[in-house]
Amino acid sequence: MRQGLLIATAIVVIVCPANAQERTPSGNDLIEACRSIAGGTIPTPDKSLQAGVCLGEIEALNWLAPGQEDERLRSCVPSSATRQQMAEVVVVYLDQNRDRLSEPFEGLALEALARMWPCKEEPGWFEKWFNKKE
Repeated sequence: MRQGLLIATAIVVIVCPANAQERTPSGNDLIEACRSIAGGTIPTPDKSLQAGVCLGEIEALNWLAPGQEDERLRSCVPSSATRQQMAEVVVVYLDQNRDRLSEPFEGLALEALARMWPCKEEPGWFEKWFNKKE
């Protein structure tokens, strides 16, 4: 049931018109929704969209993070880590950096993942190619 709700929420996020998100969400915007994911609870109806955004952001950042040029933002989350564990890491980091919650969520989440799961090596050829400057 919970997984179905999260999948449905993620679909709503994907099909919403682009103008529905005119600005990048901040840590303040998503901390409580991420907290529900981290706690393994079903988000309240008023937080279900934000929970989908939190989950989608974390999934996307996890995919992009190994290719970050800045090692402070580069992470290599083990394949055994669950979405809930990744959300827990992000929420703990947000709680520890409450003075920065007005900053964009993406940057804060990248920092959180990189602190917990830093990459042991430099980016591989794919990541270097993907981040190649024109």
